[in-house]
Amino acid sequence: MFDFDLGGVANFLTGKKPTSGGSSTKSKFERLKQSQADLKQVSQLVYPPNILHGVGNGHFILININRLVSSAYQDTNYKINGETPDISSGLGDSPAFYGRGYTIQSQLQGGGKYQRSKESIVLSMPDSFATSYGIEWNAVELGLAGRLAREISAFDQNTLRDVGNALGEGIKNSVAGAVESLTGLNVKQTAELYTGTIQNPFLEVLFKGVRTRDMNFDFKFLPKNAEESKLVAEIIRRLKFHMHPEFKYRENESSYFLYPSTFDITFMRVEEGEAKRNVWLHRVNTCALTGLNEDSSVGGAAFHKEGAPVARKMSLQFMELAPLRKSDFENAEDSF
Repeated sequence: MFDFDLGGVANFLTGKKPTSGGSSTKSKFERLKQSQADLKQVSQLVYPPNILHGVGNGHFILININRLVSSAYQDTNYKINGETPDISSGLGDSPAFYGRGYTIQSQLQGGGKYQRSKESIVLSMPDSFATSYGIEWNAVELGLAGRLAREISAFDQNTLRDVGNALGEGIKNSVAGAVESLTGLNVKQTAELYTGTIQNPFLEVLFKGVRTRDMNFDFKFLPKNAEESKLVAEIIRRLKFHMHPEFKYRENESSYFLYPSTFDITFMRVEEGEAKRNVWLHRVNTCALTGLNEDSSVGGAAFHKEGAPVARKMSLQFMELAPLRKSDFENAEDSF
């Protein structure tokens, strides 16, 4: 069902028949440049080409791209690569966090609203796709406020002696603090040393929030020919393009930037010849691409005859744009 013939993508998109052409370095470079430009018009880039036919046991990552409605870069001329329809995640055509309703991003209208682009990228599974969940709890010293709160909450259980002791210790600490501020002498800690007594800091641990998840993926590309090399180069270029902002109002200079594109990541698998979301793996909220590292000298500097690197490595760092909550884990078979 999914049969990607990337070797003939340039001929398919231009309508030209294959020609032998000249053998000079200039003619080879011109053909390479022309085919690379053609790939810019392909809606979905797939690497490796046979990813849906047994590579990685039929598992892969689908990366959808979302752009601002007000972006100057519209995607109206994209074509399907060959006769194969684009792969869809089945999660809808809107960015993933739109249906959540409580994030600031989902409430934005007009120039701040994102919509699903026609562009998407399909890549083989990386060696690692681990994720971590984090909650912020901070220890806070409430001091006098904490003591007063506890005294008030347990007022009916306190005796006059307890109240007197508390007031006495408070007065001594206040006097010691005043002496320190006036003389510079470390009166308070000296008194603590000689009496063996310190003030109760009334330490409490408070919930502060949810940390958004980070996703780190490493991909290694081993293109076998010029066509695959151009495909890899276009995948990397397109990710670089969408992770960066654009000027607002002016093309080359402006006091304002528009937000970069965002990304929706879906873990997919081939089931009975059809690409579907892998429900065994966690879902991912809409992300920002915060880092891209590229290495074109994996295993040493080696190149194909056209000049393309024999092996390339790409590391991507994504950050989710929406924090998680209990409702994201209600479905045992489809959770984050």
